[in-house]
Amino acid sequence: MMEDGDEEQDNDDQYRSMFSEWDDTAMDDNEEEGGEEQASDDPVDDDLRRAISDARRDYATDKERLQFDKMLEDHHKLLYPGCEDGHRKLGSILELLKWKAELYLLARLPSSNICTFQGYEINVNTFYTIDQDKKSTNQNSGVRFDAKDENGQTTTYYGYIEEIWELDYGPTFKVPLFRCKWVKLSGIHIDDKYGMITVDPNNLAYLDEPFVLASEVAQVFYVKDMSSKSRKRNQQKNTSTEEPKRHIVLSGKRNIVGVDDKTDMSEDYNKFKEIPPFTVKIDPSILLNDEDSPWLRRRRSQH
Repeated sequence: MMEDGDEEQDNDDQYRSMFSEWDDTAMDDNEEEGGEEQASDDPVDDDLRRAISDARRDYATDKERLQFDKMLEDHHKLLYPGCEDGHRKLGSILELLKWKAELYLLARLPSSNICTFQGYEINVNTFYTIDQDKKSTNQNSGVRFDAKDENGQTTTYYGYIEEIWELDYGPTFKVPLFRCKWVKLSGIHIDDKYGMITVDPNNLAYLDEPFVLASEVAQVFYVKDMSSKSRKRNQQKNTSTEEPKRHIVLSGKRNIVGVDDKTDMSEDYNKFKEIPPFTVKIDPSILLNDEDSPWLRRRRSQH
């Protein structure tokens, strides 16, 4: 008659054989036979395999490690009723292991060859550099970045993209960066009465901190605030000779066509925006300055 201890040992041996590719002993065997661990074509897959092995090594006993292997096996099975919580927990664990694999790649440093782009699509938004904006009918270089300080207070920065870089950490892992020019915080004005945010694009700062992860910014658009136009006049043409000092910030909308049957005509389209829609609550015929007249077209009377 088989004792309980022998039966448990047989089960452990069965699980061990099923997951030998992640077992420390199997990895040691590979190193002895080939001199080094056999790598696959996918560096992320290699690092994920190594991360799983490290996670197993953190368990104190073989039994706990085999339970971890069994949990990995269950993750690939069909989801049965009542197992949702367990699968959610396992999904979180595997996500953490994936992050750990990416950290392995980050620690290796990127390639010295950096790809640059004039445009880049990320988070269902298309971004341009400022130079590309000047050659295009579209404006896509404006960005907004929300940062938290050590006290948990959020500060919002506005700027525009000068360059788009893509760091290469391997065939399956790229990190896009935006090199931006940022408006000084004192150059940002919020008008609580009309709900407008205006910026002075010539009042720049933070030149030693130009880079931001492309995945961390939101898209904004800048519209010239004609009321901030200089009062200096061209005497012959009676027009202002300088560009407006300030620009109004308008938020960009994500392209949600095809997401849950949403379109830009859907009633709940605005729920897919990060910033509330901008609205003007004043008469659009407001004077640009004391010397200008409203831009109105008058019909000539016929005699």
